Amino acid sequence: VDDAGLLRFDGLPVGSGITYKVSTTRGPATYSVMPFPLSDKVGKRVVLHSYEISNDIERLPIGTEGFIYLSLKEDAIQIEQMFTVLNLGAVTWVADLLVELPRGFRAFNKQESMSEARIDEVSGKGAALRGTFGPGRHELSFRYQVPLDNDTRQAMTMELPPHIFQTQVLAESSKTMGLEVADFPTAQKTQNRQGKRVLATERQFPRKEGRQNLTITLTGLPTTGPGRWVAVLLAVGALLAGGAYLLQKDRKSTRLNSSHRLTS
Repeated sequence: VDDAGLLRFDGLPVGSGITYKVSTTRGPATYSVMPFPLSDKVGKRVVLHSYEISNDIERLPIGTEGFIYLSLKEDAIQIEQMFTVLNLGAVTWVADLLVELPRGFRAFNKQESMSEARIDEVSGKGAALRGTFGPGRHELSFRYQVPLDNDTRQAMTMELPPHIFQTQVLAESSKTMGLEVADFPTAQKTQNRQGKRVLATERQFPRKEGRQNLTITLTGLPTTGPGRWVAVLLAVGALLAGGAYLLQKDRKSTRLNSSHRLTS
């Protein structure tokens, strides 16, 4: 750019499917604008800010908010999480921060972000907040699964990012399921946007030093243990007994009808 911080591009091709993205770097930080198209009639002016940087979140006016949604799959608990990072200052946070996930998590999948902030899987450990968190709001979404323990009650512990000020936890529920979150209010019954029955609780956190863990417990979970197989066998036995009774009754009725015809 010139002394005034300006740079002009001329003669760029335009057309359907052609977009442009302007970016710059400052140390390890990358700043960019959302991709945009050009028309053949007028140009566009793009303003791109390049802020001072820091990798020490404790010195920055940054707050984080958490959202956790749990649902049951055939053999696992699926957990969807979203971290919202609010940078209220004029200095960029360059992040490389691990957030531990429940032990044994698998099938990690993230929603791709258009910004320079991202969340990456750290195999066997958790997820890492990485990249450039400039002034403003940044949302990172991801999901993973935790295998079911084949028990009616299962607890999972995960780590919260620094400077957490609020977290909401929701769980899809059946008539027997319950949701407990350590140090949170009692979960309340409600519905999500799709009309499904869920249990929900949330808490605001006071500002304090150090990282915090979150322990979530699901109760009333279905199991596939011996008890279930005994119930299945009993049900099959009852069905067979009922069938044998009906067959015997039918044969008896047939003999009575035959005897009646012979007598007549």
